[in-house]
Amino acid sequence: MKDSRLSSSRGFTLIELLAVIAIIAVLAAILFPVYGRARERARATACLSNMRQVAQAVMMYAQDYKGRYPVCHDVTSSKDDDDGYWWVALHRYTREDGVFICPSWRPTPEPQGLLFWEKPQDPARPFERGGIRGTYAWNLTMNGAPEGRLFGVTPEGGRYSPSSVVAVAEGFNGTHIWKPEQVAPVDSPELRLRYFHYGGANIAFADGHARWVKDTDIKRSDWAPWDPNWRP
Repeated sequence: MKDSRLSSSRGFTLIELLAVIAIIAVLAAILFPVYGRARERARATACLSNMRQVAQAVMMYAQDYKGRYPVCHDVTSSKDDDDGYWWVALHRYTREDGVFICPSWRPTPEPQGLLFWEKPQDPARPFERGGIRGTYAWNLTMNGAPEGRLFGVTPEGGRYSPSSVVAVAEGFNGTHIWKPEQVAPVDSPELRLRYFHYGGANIAFADGHARWVKDTDIKRSDWAPWDPNWRP
């Protein structure tokens, strides 16, 4: 007599295997984009946290230096100096190297007009100065400026203050903003801003706060409202 257990056992048929594979493929198609969006949200949140630390460092530097903002020099200095590249000057307040790098940063085409000392040593890696790497862009128009310059009235009658002046933004590999064409329009060949998070960027303001801003809401006058050349 045959063993009934052997006669009842069998493997999967080809159709059943294909059905299982199809189900797994459908689940992967649903879950992978969700997982990718969750990872990007985490990176955007980490970037905003970085910007908040940078914004606070800018404010603390100004408080320590009688209301003057950092001066960015292209010099070789160590992370223990309070002079040199802007993130070298601010490092004493953050005490963390990684806060100057956007977690979503990736190599992008080089904008026109980079000075020789602004060109990254290795375009595939974040810019390095003073033993610290960074990808954010510094507002060079407020280089060493007294805090009083950041209060005033625009030619159109609008008021500005440190809470509305950009200090640091996401940009091309640790560069600087010193011309209006580097901010807008978005198709400018000299554009140095980068928008890695949902069509916008995290920005640190001169009063110590940071927030996400949509690319179309970033204006030239946010960088140097006291200068008529930075009008739209």
